[in-house]
Amino acid sequence: MRRQGSGGDQLGAGVWQRVTVLHKARKDFVHINATQANLFPPASDADDVISTVRDAVTDIYARAGKACPSWLRDDEDKGWDRARDQWPHGTVVNAGVDPAGADTVRIAYEHKGKEYDSDLFPPGTN
Repeated sequence: MRRQGSGGDQLGAGVWQRVTVLHKARKDFVHINATQANLFPPASDADDVISTVRDAVTDIYARAGKACPSWLRDDEDKGWDRARDQWPHGTVVNAGVDPAGADTVRIAYEHKGKEYDSDLFPPGTN
């Protein structure tokens, strides 16, 4: 039995039909079934995917009787654009390691004059 959604769309039609197509495309990419030519789609395809996901989330909120969050339609957030001089650094902390331990084995690197830990190993690691 199909339920009626917002705007009269049924779960197998409208936005949900587009979600089904999107799900198939995701499986092609994730499970390496996509052809070489399809691995680099045009940017307009990304815009279509964003539109489909936004419409689906909006429909879910409508079905739940809740207001859709404003961030869903936020195209103005420049995200990383404001932080071009920043760079993320990650550290792998292996099991049994005390990151503050004086005898912790550290592998580090230098970036822009500052040292960062890359990997931390337990004492005695070769």
